[in-house]
Amino acid sequence: MARHERASNILDLMMPTFSGTKDDFGKELVPPLPLLFDRVSEGRNIVSEAPLLSLPMEIIALILRNLHSAALASLAFVNSDCRQLARSRQFASLHFDYSDRAIGLIHQLLDEASERMASNGLMEKMALGPCIRRVTIATHPGWVTYRHGVELSDEFVALTEVEQNERLNAACESYFDSYLSSIESLLLKPAVLPHLELLDWEDTVSLQPSFFDAMAKSTARHLKIKGPSVSYPFRVNTSNPWPLRSLNLEMFVNFKDLELDMSPLYTSLLCSSASTLKSLEWGSRCGGEIRTDLLGPCPSFPLLRNLRLLHLRLVDATLLKELVQDKLVALDADTESSTISSTFFANRGSVPALETFVWNTPHIQKIPCPSFLQANPQIRKLNLQYAVNTVYLEERILPLLAHQFSNLRSLYLIWDSKDIPQTSLDSISKITTLEQLSISAGEQYGWRHDWYIDHDTLRAHLCQLKSLKRLAVSRDTYSTAGFTKAYDRYYECKWQRFDDSLREDWTDEMFEIEHRERMLQEATRYIEVLPQLHWVYLGQIPMAIEEDHQQNTRIPRPLTLERDDCWTLLREMFGWKGLSST
Repeated sequence: MARHERASNILDLMMPTFSGTKDDFGKELVPPLPLLFDRVSEGRNIVSEAPLLSLPMEIIALILRNLHSAALASLAFVNSDCRQLARSRQFASLHFDYSDRAIGLIHQLLDEASERMASNGLMEKMALGPCIRRVTIATHPGWVTYRHGVELSDEFVALTEVEQNERLNAACESYFDSYLSSIESLLLKPAVLPHLELLDWEDTVSLQPSFFDAMAKSTARHLKIKGPSVSYPFRVNTSNPWPLRSLNLEMFVNFKDLELDMSPLYTSLLCSSASTLKSLEWGSRCGGEIRTDLLGPCPSFPLLRNLRLLHLRLVDATLLKELVQDKLVALDADTESSTISSTFFANRGSVPALETFVWNTPHIQKIPCPSFLQANPQIRKLNLQYAVNTVYLEERILPLLAHQFSNLRSLYLIWDSKDIPQTSLDSISKITTLEQLSISAGEQYGWRHDWYIDHDTLRAHLCQLKSLKRLAVSRDTYSTAGFTKAYDRYYECKWQRFDDSLREDWTDEMFEIEHRERMLQEATRYIEVLPQLHWVYLGQIPMAIEEDHQQNTRIPRPLTLERDDCWTLLREMFGWKGLSST
């Protein structure tokens, strides 16, 4: 990789991720379960006489799951067996963020690799490597600044070009020649990480072919590559099949070559893992058209059940025919990403096993006839990811769902207007099989919320859905006393509550308390008309519905201390959770 490209990659690592809103609830990373002792000890017998270790291994594993960090740390000091038990949970998931801790762990694992090489694979003491099940490579910009003085700031820009280059060169040598090289070396030695299952690569740097070859030799069976770029076309060198069970692939290219041919990389990855893949998430935001003629005979995907295809520019439909197969259970696709894709889905017909369909296409109202949807009335979960024209919804989508989709249990819709007409609500009320519903309208991004919701009207229609268990209302807004015209700034201008003489006494905390109480009252009214309701999301507050046995009634309970857009949660709840959400 050229020096200037490496320096550019370092600066790319410094770029922050802008979400624009609070999206925390429901995104908690659930660590993998600790492995049983016989696996993390690599077959060694328990020698300790500690009472805990006399229990069956499965019981010990259950206890470990519920110990807090301080208790685990204490357990590690009892003896070597207890130390390995504690480490089986403490180090089940590693985050390589370029921190002192991450680099220290990498050095320890490299030492273990050296010892194994010198001792025919054996270790004198129990090793750390067998405890690790998940590795995430996601460098934190703060550590790059801490180590090398590189940052996106006026102070850095003010340095002389010589000083900037010196710092960038030092960062490149440390990151690429030492840090990444060490990680690659670990992946090339499966004995060091024998139980690695998920490898999650998020660093936005250019990956070389050797790194893909190293990943292919690891024991990882779930691979997430989301963010890296490539500088030139290449194939993954896999002489043997790569038995991946899930693959999330979203690569980028250098902005100087937006039409770079990514076909060799994509096709070699798919060919090597086709026979074992159960879940594939494939997106390509940059790069040229994807040629499938490099596949040779197009592979089949006999185990594939979950498929996400976004922003792909396929040259022909050969690969689509193999991916969108009859046994597919969940599909998330932009059906109009290319002419090839549009034609294929328009003529695909029924996918008998399909239960979940996330229609991830903007401007679906431009599609004269939703033929793929019409051909699959067995769908249980339908998600129209983008806002849709009201006329199209009322003429093409909602009547179809009400009359032909007798198995529909989940529906996610967004109107492209500032309101949801009562005629649309009336149509939804006829889909009586629904068990969960998410609706939204108005501006979908940024601080402005312009869907001035009328809950009384909404309840009057949704009361027909007696099986409804979950209700999500997002991007809704409300009026404040004396400021009904400023409802689109309800969440931002919290001081807009009383007249000018009292405004100085009004605080953000007072606004939040009143807003929460207001949403609890609205949720209570929904509970009264929806007997099966057990979860509701209103005014950016997720709430569980619980039994109050003393009052013999059901009451809403907020699940968060602060308002939350729940962007990720809603898309998983009303779509499907792939490796991208892991």
